Amino acid sequence: MMSTEVDLIRLWRLDCEVRGISELVIEHYENYVREYRRDARPLEAGALDEDPAASLSQPLDYGRLMGPPRHALRRHIPAAIDSITRGFESDPVYEWMFPNPESRPDYVQRIMTMYSEWALQVGNAWILGDGAIGGACWVPADVEPNAEFESTYISAAVEANPDRSDVVIQGLMEVGAVHPEESHWYLAAVSVVPEARGRGLGQVLLAPVLDMLDDEGVPAYLESSNTRNVPFYERLGFETQHQIRLPDGGPVMTTMWRPPSTQ
Repeated sequence: MMSTEVDLIRLWRLDCEVRGISELVIEHYENYVREYRRDARPLEAGALDEDPAASLSQPLDYGRLMGPPRHALRRHIPAAIDSITRGFESDPVYEWMFPNPESRPDYVQRIMTMYSEWALQVGNAWILGDGAIGGACWVPADVEPNAEFESTYISAAVEANPDRSDVVIQGLMEVGAVHPEESHWYLAAVSVVPEARGRGLGQVLLAPVLDMLDDEGVPAYLESSNTRNVPFYERLGFETQHQIRLPDGGPVMTTMWRPPSTQ
């Protein structure tokens, strides 16, 4: 490898060790650097001096180290599905939909597989690195609803809830009923792995599409299944439209609309 790649890996590994990021994330990032960062810029002078821990006095720019988000290819989808699934396993709405913690990961993965496949088909599955750090699934404006996805979603909900499927379906229909008819881009799913949260990677991951929507004057829409994420989306320009309390003591689903920025 080029010296730049070696330096990137050394600095990344040191930072991960200090901050307690898992070996899985480290391994995938190292693979990404080896495969994709052939044109990486050299690190700043002194970044890896005799006291490399001194370089951690300021937070690392993980977006720069991993390169910009990019369109996923077919070979990236398995890693992207895994990273998005891990990000949603403790999600309040999915805990409500799939109350059995042992089977929940399989059901969530089934849904995230459909999201990822749908986004890939319409050309807007986005990833960080090789997909193992995080991914975003966008559905462009005026794309027809995916009947296969809807069937997978409903069948998973029914299968996981033999005694309360009517309640779960009712909740999903309430959310679907307020989906806007105005032309927009739909953010179906976005997540980074739990170990990499709190580092601004979600914003990095969404920036290319949001910038493009601003340039073209197109709005965006999402359904936040975790109220803790609402402030994050608000910082990106999304505005709350509805707060839907799911039945049977369920959590709140927040629907959000983002008009294009005029700045």
